[in-house]
Amino acid sequence: MDSKQFQAKKPKSQEDAIQEVLLTFKEKKVINEKRLRCAEFYDLPEMLKPHCFYANSPKEELVLEHVKEFAKHFPLVFRDLEERELYLFPPNECGL
Repeated sequence: MDSKQFQAKKPKSQEDAIQEVLLTFKEKKVINEKRLRCAEFYDLPEMLKPHCFYANSPKEELVLEHVKEFAKHFPLVFRDLEERELYLFPPNECGL
């Protein structure tokens, strides 16, 4: 028996495990339902996509203003988390 078979494996960090899974998905080119729906959406002509994907309503603009104010005040209140970047308003499928 080979002694290498019974050696304990070094535990992976969470980041290493995530990177390994992502590489596996990229290598195998995993296709799931969400990827298929997104591909179909991107292939649609612009005129068939909903208007809300390209423009914000007045209520959404107001909410975004509040979120931006919160993002400005967050580092002032939580000084120990200053370097932490908040991900508060990600772009949608059309980059808005």
